[in-house]
Amino acid sequence: MRFNLKQTSFSLLILLFASLTLVSCKEKTKKLKLDIPMEVELYRFDKAFAEATPSDLEQLKTDFPMFFDPSLEDSFWYEKMQDTLQIELQTEVLKQFSDITPIKEDIKSVFQYAKHYFPQFEAPVVYTSTTDVAFETKVIYNPPFMVIGLDNYLGGDHHFYEGIQLFFTQNMNIERLPVDVAQELAMHFIAPPTDRTFLSQILAYGKLLYFAEHFVPEASEQ
Repeated sequence: MRFNLKQTSFSLLILLFASLTLVSCKEKTKKLKLDIPMEVELYRFDKAFAEATPSDLEQLKTDFPMFFDPSLEDSFWYEKMQDTLQIELQTEVLKQFSDITPIKEDIKSVFQYAKHYFPQFEAPVVYTSTTDVAFETKVIYNPPFMVIGLDNYLGGDHHFYEGIQLFFTQNMNIERLPVDVAQELAMHFIAPPTDRTFLSQILAYGKLLYFAEHFVPEASEQ
């Protein structure tokens, strides 16, 4: 696999310092018993694309338009369908996530907590995909949609992750997914930092962790 590891050092430092800052004052977040109706609408683009043939391309474009750049020729997608590396990646994802029900339940819990703390929250439509192991953007939330790259949760020791720093790979397992979903949601409820100083970045990330922790209280117990 080919990875773009440039320009990660600054982000790495922010994550590290923010985490260290919170450790000293961290308290367990109380898990609530929520009775908030929540239906998670989830569609598997990864599975649909993996099982598709070139003759299915137009239907895929109709069912999943957000995944297809209109500037790209159909030949790009035909080649992607037949690319051996893509096929291997898709096979691994389908093998590990043949049953998406546990993931759906985890997402539902996060959405319920988000709705509890922010009543204006509306659950997005969720799509799973493969992302060529885009480990710095494992979850993308762009209302009314959320995209989850399942190829980023195959387990930290998976051979697809060779060459990625341990700081990242230790969180590339399925147990981390609800935390990533929560952090991505929290970014939409927190005002961005007013300047680009290192301290402001640390404080902003600390707020992000705080809110995300309340969306996934189980994580504070780990």
